[in-house]
Amino acid sequence: MLPTRRDRHFRRLASALALMLVVQLATPQAARAAAPEPPAIRLRRALLKLGHGAKHLVLNTRAEIVAAAILGGLALGGIALQRELRLSEKIPLSYAMVKQLEYQAQRDGLPLHELARYYAYTNDAMMDVFESHNDAKDGGGEFARNFARHLDYQMNLPRDRAQLPYLLPPLSELARKAKGTLDDFSTVGDGMARVSAALASTWSEHHNDHYEDVLKERTITWTDSTGTHSKIEQYYIREYQYTDHDYRYDATQGTAAVDDFRRVRGKVPALALPTVLQPARQTDAENDYAVELSRRARNKSRPLSDAELLELAKIWSKGATYSANGPEIIALWNQALKDDASAWEIASQSADDQHYRTKQRSHPGPKEYQIAQGAQQNSALVAARVQQILEGFDYTAANAPLLEGKIKQLIAIEISGSKGQRRQLAREILSISRNIYQKNFRAGSDITPFRGWLVAVMMLCGSVLGGALGYGLDRYIDERYERSGKRRQRPAGYLRGQRQAINSNIQTIALPGVPRIAGQRTINSLAQPKQQRLTNYDSRHRTRNRRPGVDQPTPPSANSRR
Repeated sequence: MLPTRRDRHFRRLASALALMLVVQLATPQAARAAAPEPPAIRLRRALLKLGHGAKHLVLNTRAEIVAAAILGGLALGGIALQRELRLSEKIPLSYAMVKQLEYQAQRDGLPLHELARYYAYTNDAMMDVFESHNDAKDGGGEFARNFARHLDYQMNLPRDRAQLPYLLPPLSELARKAKGTLDDFSTVGDGMARVSAALASTWSEHHNDHYEDVLKERTITWTDSTGTHSKIEQYYIREYQYTDHDYRYDATQGTAAVDDFRRVRGKVPALALPTVLQPARQTDAENDYAVELSRRARNKSRPLSDAELLELAKIWSKGATYSANGPEIIALWNQALKDDASAWEIASQSADDQHYRTKQRSHPGPKEYQIAQGAQQNSALVAARVQQILEGFDYTAANAPLLEGKIKQLIAIEISGSKGQRRQLAREILSISRNIYQKNFRAGSDITPFRGWLVAVMMLCGSVLGGALGYGLDRYIDERYERSGKRRQRPAGYLRGQRQAINSNIQTIALPGVPRIAGQRTINSLAQPKQQRLTNYDSRHRTRNRRPGVDQPTPPSANSRR
């Protein structure tokens, strides 16, 4: 009777169960009882193995110098980075106190100058935005939402408190009026830009260094088994000889520079500051609290004295771009450029092409060339300094309405709860506010307190210090090895030796409970090159297939014993 399909399935299942039982019985008890190790134990074992390897690497090589330098740099750099990140959470504030300046001018019987009004309004408006930023950082949750709520509070304060609704709307008009008080500076800046361009094109300098191949001799000495020998060897070396300097003069540009000098100096023979920015004589309690709170991390929670608060209230007047650049512009225009104009007018009459051959690679050039270079540098500096002042007015006039609109848009999104680019608007508001402040207050408060250069310097110092400590440890280990008569290796050689030792100690692959078969190949044999494995296999195959009595001697029989 043939087995049915059910019988065949039953036999297959019984065979599988029997095979599983055999494998289970063949496996040693220790292997069956072994359970997977917990992750914590595996991690601890890996760390111990890593520490053991690092210890041997340090003791047997000179890797501790590099390792100590890296660790030192990371340690000091990390400390500096953490500190700078903590300080950058708050923007340091410094108020001008517009209302007090207006009352102060009224008591003195003098109107507040347009420049003073513009810089005070600009400073306090940006500080109100920065104060909202600081308050938003203190609250939990999303920064953009907190920022919108604090800006909304600022925008709804009464106008007589000199907050954002009082300061922001007139900024564009104040910027245009302030720029109008500096018409002489604008004239000087434009004229000096033209003069600088003309003087830069007046002269062109070219030089050509000449070298010559010189025959030299040197004595080479060596020692071998026959004694000490020497010989004279000749060789060539390329040596510097002289330099040709050519100075070409463009009379058209030189005359244009003279004409521009005359034209601008005829319009503005002397330059003076329209006003000096005077700070408030006293501070305000509410502003003092905001200023001190913004600098608490930098001052390590130390309360500021009244004198320190008063000095911080003067930052806007001393740090305004007008106050920082104005005296330098006036000094250059009234003296240095006045002398430069006269000197170049005389020098342009005798200026001509010149050629020099010297033994130096550099040459100051003819006298006329030197006068033109000095005048060009001074005129370019005046033009740049004037442009910095005017750029602040222009940027504020163009972006103050944009800033006000973005603030209102962010507040509207928060109030209505509608979906909008809340985070993008918050970033744009801060970016515009920072740019307005930095362009108008070149020497004002540091509103970007994160100092990346300090982190880099601390990392470099940590690397140098760590490298020095590693070198001291390396010398100490060397002395210990010299006493024991051993020799330390380079890291590459040590690691290569460790790999060779590991490869030579790899155990034979075998299943648990199965005895090792004679002649079983190991990982080392499997790691041999392919051609070598084929050669070994071929030699074994030929030996195994030799015919007795023909290819090899006949083996002795089992009964032939001596």
